[in-house]
Amino acid sequence: MSEKAAKKAPAKKTSAKKAAAKRRASKAVKKETTEVAEKKTPEVKLLPAPVVLARHERGSQERDARGYSLGELGSAGITFIVAKKAHVPIDIRRRSVLEGNVGKLKEWYVPEPKKEKVETAQTPEKPGKTAKKPVQKAKKSARATKE
Repeated sequence: MSEKAAKKAPAKKTSAKKAAAKRRASKAVKKETTEVAEKKTPEVKLLPAPVVLARHERGSQERDARGYSLGELGSAGITFIVAKKAHVPIDIRRRSVLEGNVGKLKEWYVPEPKKEKVETAQTPEKPGKTAKKPVQKAKKSARATKE
């Protein structure tokens, strides 16, 4: 064994011990964070399946649809972008708006309350000074350039 190899061998053993200690510590931290996360996360409701009326010889029957129509999303107060982020199935080809689907969406979707804006302390303006308005230059017309 060369001198270089002899010097490197003990270093690997110590680094392995350190790595094992880090793994044990990280597992303990993960357990604590998952426990805290379980307490904080609210109960998540499953998204109800959309329904569509299918025509048959005997009349119309309800069957599962590919997704909610844009009209149903709008009636429930959900924008297209919010629906996409929430992974709501959307069928853009559908034109019908079924009240049952709208009711399901309204029960499922509860919008987050908007945060109130905190007013910052404004410095009182001096009565003698007024805000300057930017001066706009008048554009020269085509006639003025010819003359």
